[in-house]
Amino acid sequence: MKNTDKLKGKGDLLYLDDDFGISFEDVNGMAMCHCEVNNWSPIIRKRCKDKIDQLQREHKRDAFGVAVKGDGKHINFLTKMGFKHYLNKWTLDEAGDNLILSIYWREYCA
Repeated sequence: MKNTDKLKGKGDLLYLDDDFGISFEDVNGMAMCHCEVNNWSPIIRKRCKDKIDQLQREHKRDAFGVAVKGDGKHINFLTKMGFKHYLNKWTLDEAGDNLILSIYWREYCA
């Protein structure tokens, strides 16, 4: 599956290459950052973080990321991209079961 497939329905595609893709989706005034990575390495991690920096400067907005509480891999990724834990939110999943989401925030710095 390619990044374009993984990012369908997740806002406006802002960046895409063979290694990763980034989109932003406006959700109630918050810029939700979606990132799908095909290949992973320390170099790609730096390129992805640099691209998020660049996109935030261009769009002049804070960005938010959401992970299921306890999803260590996703939370680790958000942390490496410069997001900081903001709050946990209780909600229901598609089946109507309890779900706790961890919301992460990446502040725009002019």
